[in-house]
Amino acid sequence: MKKIILPLILFLVSLPSFAIDILSASASQTTGGFNVNVETFWVQGFSLLSSDFSIEDNVINLSICFRDDGTLAHDYENNDFFIPLTNSGDYTINIAVIVSSQGSTTCDSTVVTDTDTISAQFNSLSTNDFEYLEKESFIIFPNPASTKVNLKIEKVFFKQIYVLDSIGKVVIRLDNFHNENIEFDISYLNQGVYFIAVETDNKVFYKKLIKK
Repeated sequence: MKKIILPLILFLVSLPSFAIDILSASASQTTGGFNVNVETFWVQGFSLLSSDFSIEDNVINLSICFRDDGTLAHDYENNDFFIPLTNSGDYTINIAVIVSSQGSTTCDSTVVTDTDTISAQFNSLSTNDFEYLEKESFIIFPNPASTKVNLKIEKVFFKQIYVLDSIGKVVIRLDNFHNENIEFDISYLNQGVYFIAVETDNKVFYKKLIKK
């Protein structure tokens, strides 16, 4: 009887886990919100399929869906998720990981395989903060503007450009720029004061924009 049970136990122990494990999670403040970094591991191949979040008071629920890629090799993912925020305060971030079926193009599961909870503090910038940070490192024209805005950035290596409203919420994120002369549309924004943020390797420069 022992000869039968022991191999069975060894076989059960050796079966692959069907749960993606969260190795680590962290949140850092960035322009207009949090950047949440999540490192995950599975004994099978997998890839990021989608993510979703909700915010209620100071609690953020982040759901991450991975797709089973059907391979047997150990796999590791390191992903960043942007959570836009407007209100300063201490936040609790609940992270849940689920696995979608092999070949899925949309998440088809609600079964949570691992969770983690982290805390982070967010400080939104006031209008005075923006005024203090304003630099002459780039030119905006026309300003005030009603439809199109042009940026000319001089002698600054930049990674990202954002347009924020007066309380620090990101309303436009410019991703596809290839030179220092950039044009973008603001015709759909409400009239008022905005700020253009140019993010470099070690700081963020701000310039006021008036939408008329």
